[in-house]
Amino acid sequence: MTLPPARAAALFGGLAVYGAFSSPTPDDPGLAELAAALLLLAAVGPGRAVAVGAGAWLAVREARAWHIVGTLALVALVWVPSLLGAADGAPAARLLRDALPLLFLFIPLFLAAADGSPGRDRALGLALLCGLAAIGLLFAGRFFLITGVTPGVAQLVAPSDGLLYLANSPAVLFAAIFLPLGAMASFGETGRSLGVRLAVLVGGLAGGGLCLAALAATLQRAALAAAALAFALYALRAVLVRPAALVPLSALALAIWVAAGPYLAGVYELLALKTELVGFNQHGAEIAVAGGHLAASLTAALIGGGWGLLLETPAVPGYRVAYLHALPLYMTVKTGLIGTLLLLAYLAMLACAAPGLWRHAPALCLAVLAPLAVGFLVQPSFKYLTYGLLLAILTPCVIPLAGLPHGRRTQDHPTARRCVPGPPRRTRRCGGGRG
Repeated sequence: MTLPPARAAALFGGLAVYGAFSSPTPDDPGLAELAAALLLLAAVGPGRAVAVGAGAWLAVREARAWHIVGTLALVALVWVPSLLGAADGAPAARLLRDALPLLFLFIPLFLAAADGSPGRDRALGLALLCGLAAIGLLFAGRFFLITGVTPGVAQLVAPSDGLLYLANSPAVLFAAIFLPLGAMASFGETGRSLGVRLAVLVGGLAGGGLCLAALAATLQRAALAAAALAFALYALRAVLVRPAALVPLSALALAIWVAAGPYLAGVYELLALKTELVGFNQHGAEIAVAGGHLAASLTAALIGGGWGLLLETPAVPGYRVAYLHALPLYMTVKTGLIGTLLLLAYLAMLACAAPGLWRHAPALCLAVLAPLAVGFLVQPSFKYLTYGLLLAILTPCVIPLAGLPHGRRTQDHPTARRCVPGPPRRTRRCGGGRG
């Protein structure tokens, strides 16, 4: 049984609608969000979505460890904090603003449940990769249209409008890394004409440059640092694998500096100014906030304060907010140590895919891990839809086409074994043979 093309189209269509008309943090969800949600539900399958949400994987004998742990975390983290929040009198809207983003973290679990054959894997993988890149480009383009800022001009942009958080989406950082690095990787492949490879290279560099410019315009220090580190690691790996690559990489770096040197210098000065004015946004002080909640009572330490809990943090003085910047701290306050450990165990099992992805698809690996790391440590982008979509790329049975060399069996992907997510054992061969 293979995935009908309509479902793959629904997945891409939902992501395209989201990128074109929605935002990472919509204040008043409307028709665009409803349309995107319905298309994504159609891609998963309503019946499967309900079954996974109800804990169906716990009754599947062939389920792997990550299915079990993920399902336990999903069920526990939806119900226990919701009941705590409701008992504490949190409004339903505030409860939903905490509980709904939690579901995004379990998108890999829903896709795996909707995914039982090699044909489905390829269709979902292609739709997911193209959809994420499209969201990154659309968000970056819309950011510049809304603000009126010219890409390539270093200036301060105050995020007074919620739509300006478009550039904060993990998909923008993903596209900023994946498009140029993927284009550079494909340029070295044979079998296509030089004109086609040049067109792909120029398009990838232009698309990545647009996304990087959106990150620079909003002075996202963590995202820009993650992108710079990703480019450096990719270049280092390329030179270690093939020393001759040092020449074209050096030429490309020189060309970028000649073309955009003054702009890059201006961005650096603005980043330094921001650091001088606000430091590191009191992120370190949030550890004390989380510690204070843990010390309040044994109940708070074990199961947290529940969804809808508002916090006073030094990072946002004068306001009570529903988030902390680091995912572990946020989960500790809202769901306690038990909920945090459940979620971290689930995420750790997904992370087992990273080493194999690095060996076989370094550009994709860096493009996925960079925004995941930023959201995990310093930015509340873990509450965004695209964060969960990036986690899905760490399931190799959803993405058998993740840059594996042609002709190599996907079963040979190192991450297709042990603790790494995949379909039940009876359909163990993720890629159906040839990748």
